[in-house]
Amino acid sequence: MICLQSPLLQLALLLGVAHGFTENVPMTYLSDAAIDPRVLLRKAAPSAAAHGEPRLQLRAASAAARPALASALAAGKEQAVGVRYPSAGELREFLRSHMPTEAEFPRVHTAAKPGSQTPASHTGRTLYALATHPALNKILVYFMGYPGANGVYCLAKGLERKFKRTGVKGTIITADSNGASVREFQALLRKEGLLQFVDVRHVSMDLAHPLYSGKVDLFAEDMDGATTLEALDFVLKTCRPEVYHGENTKGIGANHAFKADYGAEIGADHVVEHQSDSKLDDVAGRGFSVFVKPYDMLFADIRARHRAKDLAAHGTGTHQGCSKPLTEEQRLKLVTDYTGWGVVTAKLAKEWKCTREHIWNIVTCQQRTLCAPSCPQIDDCAK
Repeated sequence: MICLQSPLLQLALLLGVAHGFTENVPMTYLSDAAIDPRVLLRKAAPSAAAHGEPRLQLRAASAAARPALASALAAGKEQAVGVRYPSAGELREFLRSHMPTEAEFPRVHTAAKPGSQTPASHTGRTLYALATHPALNKILVYFMGYPGANGVYCLAKGLERKFKRTGVKGTIITADSNGASVREFQALLRKEGLLQFVDVRHVSMDLAHPLYSGKVDLFAEDMDGATTLEALDFVLKTCRPEVYHGENTKGIGANHAFKADYGAEIGADHVVEHQSDSKLDDVAGRGFSVFVKPYDMLFADIRARHRAKDLAAHGTGTHQGCSKPLTEEQRLKLVTDYTGWGVVTAKLAKEWKCTREHIWNIVTCQQRTLCAPSCPQIDDCAK
């Protein structure tokens, strides 16, 4: 954020307003150290283009907006002059330099529960830091999680920090199907003055009735292994989050295996963090990843690549994804084996001589967490 205490910077911006420019430099995040007010003054001046200088792409401000900006500048308030979504490298640097101190965000909280993304965890503190970024203000979280000092709480504390510093008020949208848990969490947020940043809903989410379908800046999720990849793809395609924070357990199958593959296959210019240790209390093997512009590659793309690779290598697929058809008894056993900790999709695919995608389809259909068209081979899936 730019601190507008510099008289020269105030003059530069006021000149921009006087010439019909807005306070926003579209898609540009300017930090305290990233701007020279003399440069802004020079590039905002109408004569800059005539002298062949590259001019900042300033949008025309409405007449009604100019007095408000001028008033804010005159009052010396800190304000976002321009914000753009960060690149992977920029966000990596931002997180490194904006991880909260103990004084800013204490690690110990009486409402913290083991296994949650608490303030003491690395993933919880990363969520806090993400929420302080000036471009990340509309946040969607799947799902609320254990009521207490969890990942949503960490995000809310980050938004609170940003609001106090800049006046920019972000919003978190999340949900849980347990009404008692929702009320308990709302009570905690209300007690700490954080409910103003969190829209927590008591609903059951499915693809027919998604939690939210508008544009979001940040999508954070920590879904269990049986939650459908279609739910993730829906958010990526429909909400088009600019930043994605995903949690997964190393060694378990289902969508956790695909989430691990995702970071390995998406372009390096999208990766901020990949499989960083979550450092959850009393829980080992948890990792999280952070990507920018995740909508450039969907989870369906990962599944398609697995399918093509498996078919090329093993020739499986003549019997709906397996080298020989599976009986109902075999499918049930596969589901039992699959949900065990430490069993990965590739291991089961090799054992059963099936594609990895087919293994995942059988399990999720059998658990009724995913139905047609993704796995129509299970006749009663949609019932």
